[in-house]
Amino acid sequence: MLALRHKEPALLEGDYVALNESDPNVLSYVRRYKDEAILVMLNMSRTDQQVRLELSSLGFAMARVSVLLTSFRKPLPPANGFVPMEPYSAFIAKITK
Repeated sequence: MLALRHKEPALLEGDYVALNESDPNVLSYVRRYKDEAILVMLNMSRTDQQVRLELSSLGFAMARVSVLLTSFRKPLPPANGFVPMEPYSAFIAKITK
């Protein structure tokens, strides 16, 4: 995780934008810098969660998502704008236009 922080400009200099603020189980946010961003999602509950992923309002309507770090034990299937998260899991991805 520390290596990512030093490697990715968005984590060092990017603006913090909270996502899904009404979700009491998952902390999710984007650190945005120029034409890229880093997405961070943390499921803080002991149950599976389906987290809505809507990035068009941030200027990433047709975004390309590249996984940087995850704690998932099973593959991450695409699910119509939702990210399925295992209990107490983390998902960090790079988003580019």
